[in-house]
Amino acid sequence: MAPAGPQGSDELDPSERVLVRTMREQVRMASYEEEKRNWELEQGRLVAEMNKDEGSDYEAHPSDQERADAVLRSKSNARPELSVQVVSIPLDFRHRDDKHRNW
Repeated sequence: MAPAGPQGSDELDPSERVLVRTMREQVRMASYEEEKRNWELEQGRLVAEMNKDEGSDYEAHPSDQERADAVLRSKSNARPELSVQVVSIPLDFRHRDDKHRNW
C-alpha cells in the first residue's frame, strides 16, 4: 500500500511547486559556491607552490575575510600573510562585462 499524500510534482499545489523549485535552486547554488571556494583555494595552493622557487614556505588557507578568496601563510612566520583574490575569465564568451555598454 502506498503512503498517503502527494507523490510527484504534478500532485503538488502551485505554492508547493514554487517552494520545491526554490529549495532545489538553493541546493544548486550552495553546491556551486562550494565548488567555487574549493577552486579558489586550489588556485591559492598553486601560487604558494610557485613561490617555493623563491624560497618561501607559504601554505594556502581558506579566507574568512570578504575581500580575499584565500590567504597565504608562511609556515615559519618568516614572511607576511598574503591575501589572495582569484580572478577568472568567463568560459562563455557571451558573458562579457562590456556587452551592455553603448559604444
